[in-house]
Amino acid sequence: MRNLIFDGSCLTGINISKNQPAPVGHDIACLLLDYTAILRSSKELESGQIIPADAIEAFFAGYRLVGPNDSSVQFLPYAKILGSLVNVPQRRNDRSKTNQKTLKRLRPIARVAFT
Repeated sequence: MRNLIFDGSCLTGINISKNQPAPVGHDIACLLLDYTAILRSSKELESGQIIPADAIEAFFAGYRLVGPNDSSVQFLPYAKILGSLVNVPQRRNDRSKTNQKTLKRLRPIARVAFT
C-alpha cells in the first residue's frame, strides 16, 4: 500500500523495482492482502478465501492488465500470506511490535484461507 498515491479523487499505483522482477499478480496479491488485513474482517471471508469477493470484483472493475482469473493472481495471495507468517519469530519475546501486528492481522485470514 506504500506504492499508492491518492490525491482525493484519483488513486494511482507506482512500482519502480527492476531488481525484483515478479509477475504482476505478486503486486496485486500484496495490495489486496494488505487491504484485507488492514480494513476488512476475516468474518467476511468464505472458507478457502484470502480476499473478500467484493474487493476482488471492485479492484478488477478498474484494472485491466490481467484479470481475476490470472494464475498468479489466484496463487500468489496464498504464498504471500504464508511468506509473511513464516518470517515472524515463533517465540513471543523475539517478536517486534510489527511482528505482533502481522500475526494479529494475518492469523485470522490464514485460518479461513487454509481450511
